[in-house]
This record gives sequence, structure tokens and C-alpha cells, in this order.
Amino acid sequence: MEKSEVTNNDNYRLTVSSVDFGWGGSGALGSILASYLERWKDTHIRVVGSQLGKDILPPDIAPLDTYSLDEMMSTGQRPDLHLSVLDSSTAKAAINLGIRTVFVDLLPFLWGKEQREWVPYGVDRYLFQNVAGLDDISDILPSDATPIEAIIDPRRRHRETVQHEEDHKGYALLILGGLISPQQHDRDGYVRAITPSVVHAVQAHGFRRLKVIGNLSPIAVDAITQICTAYGVESQVGYVSTTEFGALVDAADLVLGQPGLMTLLEVSASGRPFVRLPPQNVAGFVQSTGFTAIQDDQAFISWPSDTLDLELLEKLRVEGESIANSYCYSSLNSFTNQISWENNVFQESLYEAINKAFTVSFSARRRFAVLTGDRGAQQAAQYVRQEITRAR
Repeated sequence: MEKSEVTNNDNYRLTVSSVDFGWGGSGALGSILASYLERWKDTHIRVVGSQLGKDILPPDIAPLDTYSLDEMMSTGQRPDLHLSVLDSSTAKAAINLGIRTVFVDLLPFLWGKEQREWVPYGVDRYLFQNVAGLDDISDILPSDATPIEAIIDPRRRHRETVQHEEDHKGYALLILGGLISPQQHDRDGYVRAITPSVVHAVQAHGFRRLKVIGNLSPIAVDAITQICTAYGVESQVGYVSTTEFGALVDAADLVLGQPGLMTLLEVSASGRPFVRLPPQNVAGFVQSTGFTAIQDDQAFISWPSDTLDLELLEKLRVEGESIANSYCYSSLNSFTNQISWENNVFQESLYEAINKAFTVSFSARRRFAVLTGDRGAQQAAQYVRQEITRAR
């Protein structure tokens, strides 16, 4: 563990925010803050905005606050620095208020023409996650943008290796993610389409314990619990903090997850057997392609071929993410709206995918994270430190 550096200046003030789109932004933010606080104990941190991810940011890392930057400034509480993970609007607000700003772009390969107005060009440091297989970086990024490695849980290197048996007496882990975004308000459809087949497939493979992580509605929690009970599977359903997520992945005997980028990186770093589930949005489709290019993954399931047109989706992505997502969400919702909680659409394909997941070697499972690098959280924390000390 890196030695903590304590200074005499005990009043640095840092505000942070993450985009309200799934849980990836808040997950990355939690990892950056964990790395920062391992080394520096002289900074008071407040979260602004970030409503979707606030429940997974542990209070001991980032005490939650409902202030906006404008409200904080009006009460004389001026931060020395603002750290934004994909939250362009708050980054731009910080710039306009004269606050030094670090912006972290997790998806620099995704942006199309539409995002030129979205990019916060005036920040003091623009960091972008440079991911293996997804290195076709958009030309709309600032010319002085700085690449960093994968932002994953920095506590991983301190955890003891979990010994896994082959009898499946441990647990399977289902990662469903944040599920909603500014353009997607239905958080039950994806869960309803996927989860019944997951429960049946893991039970058929001998698992009797299933942990389900996601931004789940009360209806979904009840339905998943009932399905698990019907199949004799003990369930634990809900959300976990960023401090718990990596440890849960490491300890799982099998992971099944939607292809959010932070999920793909965290699971690859763990080396656990993994089944990639169908994407929820345009980023998931792009990330799945990049992941496959590196991992050559065979353990995955896909949406039925007539659910949406992938060539059209890519053409729309070039125009802009929100344009492509409008088509993506409309197509997926049309499919999932016809699905009940009793469906078995993916049952057979999931059973085969789980078989394949256990045939992939440990080194092959880790290739995506190894080629990307795993020190992004530490690198981002170091840049945050550089900029916050320059504020005075």
C-alpha cells in the first residue's frame, strides 16, 4: 500500500460529480477518490448533483451534499478544484465560476459530431481512459487531452486471492448496472427480459446462490426474489457501494454482466469466468465489439437478430450518441415490452455460454484489463492532486 502523505494544509476543498447515466461514472469516481484518499488526508470532499450514483458512493469516501456549485459559491464555500467524471454541464459551470477543473472522459471512442458542444474545452486537465480495442479516439477531444489507464478499484491489489472450487458451492454474480439514463426511464424491461433465464441457467449449472447488483425497482426486486425462490436459489438483490463491488467480483465463482465499460474492465482484471450479456445502449454495443477484439470472447448472449439493425446503429452513432441511443432504446424497449417475468428467451443460449465461460483460461480472461493497464485511478488521483495544489 502506498504511504499516506499528510500535509500541514488541512483545508483543501474538492467538489466532485459524475454523469447521471448508468453507474459507470460513479463507479469510476469512487475508485479515483479511494486512490486519492489513500495518499492524501487533507482534503474535504463534497458531491454535487450525481443523483443516480449517490447511493453507491460510500459516505466515508465522499460525504454527500445537495449543493450545486452556484449555491456553494453563494455561501462563501468556494472549492479549490472540481473533479467531473463525464458530467460536462457541471464541469462547464465550474469553468464559468473560475474554479479549476479536472474532467475525466471514460468513453473517448464513442463521441460523434453531436458531442462537439458537449465537450468542456476550458477545463484545466482533460483526462481520457485509453482502452485496448477501443483506441479509435474521437477527434473532438481537446488537443492537449491526457490518456490514462483503466480506472478500476485500487483496493484490488491489497486483497487476498480468493480460492475458488469447481463444485459451484460459491455464488454466481449478476451485474445489471444503473439501467437508466436521460433517454431511458424503463429500468424493468432489461431486467425482466434477462433475469429469469439467468436464474434458470445458473441453477442448472449447480449454483444455489445468486447475488444480483443493479439499480432495481421494488417490482424487480420482488420478482427476482420470487423467481430465485421458485428455483431453490438463495438470492441477495440490490445495490452495493463502490468499495464493495470489486471484492464481490473477485469472490464470485461466475460473473454474468451487461457490457458497461467499468464492468468489463473490473471483471477482466479479476480473471473470473464471465458471461457477457446483451448491451443496454449504444456504448454497450461499441464496448462489446472492442472487448471481443481483445478477448476473443465466446461466452456471451445477444439480442435476437431482428431486435435492431446494428449497421444503422453504427451510422447513427457517427452523428451522435443521443441520436443513436434514441433508436437503440426504442428498439430494445419494443422487444422487452413484449416479455413477461416468466419468459425463457435466453435460457438455452445462457446455459451454453456458461459452459464456454469455464473453458476460457485465466490469462485470456484478464487480457482486456492487462493490455489496457489498471492504474487509471491512481493516475487520475495524481492529476487531481497536481491541480488542487495549483489552486492556491
